[in-house]
Amino acid sequence: MTRFIGGKPSTVQEVWFRLLRYAGHWSIMGFGFWVAREKTSGRFVGELGFAEQKRGIEGAGDGPELGYALAPWCYGQGFATEAVRAAVG
Repeated sequence: MTRFIGGKPSTVQEVWFRLLRYAGHWSIMGFGFWVAREKTSGRFVGELGFAEQKRGIEGAGDGPELGYALAPWCYGQGFATEAVRAAVG
């Protein structure tokens, strides 16, 4: 999974900055990311949510974008589909 989001696991500092961004989104924007857990076991599945990234990508439009990162053990089992549908709903 990391090949799509930088190619390597995050450093402690990168994780800390991401945590601060997540808290800031909720505090300032009123939306952000959630932790996703398996319903039956409570096992960590990943994280997903909305972020105002301000990437400056032409044609991307303004407003929040939806993103997610899931643990490899749950790939191909419908977790991403279910989580994204719930987040958009």
